Amino acid sequence: MDQTLRLLQTADGSLQRQLDGHTHGVSCCGFSPDGSLVVSGSDDKTLKLWRTADGSLQRQLNGHTDSVWCCGFSPDGSLVVSGSDDKTLKLWRTADGSLQQGVACQSRRRTRSQGALVGADQQLVEVRGELRKASAELQSAKSRKVEVEQAFQKSELQRAWLLAAQLLQPSQYLEYDIVVLPTSSPLWRLLSGLFVGSAAKHRRDLRSADFCEAPALEVEQIRSVVNPRLLQSYLAELDSILGKHRGGCTAIPELEHLRLPPGLFRPDLNEHLLFHGALPEIIEKICKGGFDPRRGGEGVGAMFGTATYFAINASKSDIYTEEFARRRQRSTQRTMIVARVALGAGFRTCEPQKKWSRPPDGPDGLPFDSVWAANTASGGCVDHVEVMIYDKSQAMPMFLVDYRHTEQCRCAECLKRPQ
Repeated sequence: MDQTLRLLQTADGSLQRQLDGHTHGVSCCGFSPDGSLVVSGSDDKTLKLWRTADGSLQRQLNGHTDSVWCCGFSPDGSLVVSGSDDKTLKLWRTADGSLQQGVACQSRRRTRSQGALVGADQQLVEVRGELRKASAELQSAKSRKVEVEQAFQKSELQRAWLLAAQLLQPSQYLEYDIVVLPTSSPLWRLLSGLFVGSAAKHRRDLRSADFCEAPALEVEQIRSVVNPRLLQSYLAELDSILGKHRGGCTAIPELEHLRLPPGLFRPDLNEHLLFHGALPEIIEKICKGGFDPRRGGEGVGAMFGTATYFAINASKSDIYTEEFARRRQRSTQRTMIVARVALGAGFRTCEPQKKWSRPPDGPDGLPFDSVWAANTASGGCVDHVEVMIYDKSQAMPMFLVDYRHTEQCRCAECLKRPQ
């Protein structure tokens, strides 16, 4: 450092004048707001005020006991502030050079900042306040985003249920068809969510008290079943149930999450989406000819009589996708039916009814339309709710879910299946 200040012309960089007077290197300087004065600080522990008009020294400010490293004027030019390695800030009156105030500071590394330190702490407080405000606004925006996403998901779910509830009349010339649902379809997301989300723990063996892990299932494909003949039979049965229950049917709380919204101007007849497991060759027959309650109990037990059995848990229906004597490999792709079932007035049973071939009669002398078995948690006789219908036309296959058990699955059935 050459211990001088130089005033240069901004336009061409030419030297206007040189200010000599410091005995050590000059570390900081600054113009007054009106440009008439320059203040400089030096390692010689002093500040000097210079007139820019002629470069003359107006006065020297003494008081620091170590090198001065920053200095500047207040916004109105009436004060000069300086900071030094002596750990103090000092305020000086420009008019007479008198010391107005000295503030002791914590030790800091040297800095060659040329900005005035007046109001630095206040600016820091303001910045912190702005940061807190910005943080609060960000949190509020995140909360609004979550609310919007939840509302959108709810809207999408409602739309999917409405789509599932639609009974579109196919061409009368169509005999039977299977249509693959795109994975982007709201219906696909609804059905896959119901399917995977309904998996539950099951007993290791029929009489065992031990329950294994719930199946880990992966949906690979969902297909829509289109069968005009089965649709006509189902609609006719709906009209029959409506004739008996003009005011609608009492809802079944245990099945509420699977209930289809009723159509416009039609009372709620307890239509639900339910799961049905069967062998591959049987599934094809069901898609073409519908469910046949007369075959109930042929391959497995019939705890509630001769009926078509449905489950509210996909894991329950998964049990019946193979012959117990010839189990398929764990990784085998399986197919399950998602059926639309008109339960009408459902009878709740807590005991096995192996001899039933129809629902029991109600208090009015008319038979119930369906039967559902309560689970053991609510005083019933089965681990998971089961639903039975005894009339062929009360249910029709709506969707086929193609799925696999994951390699990590440790459910009760996978433990019995070959690798």
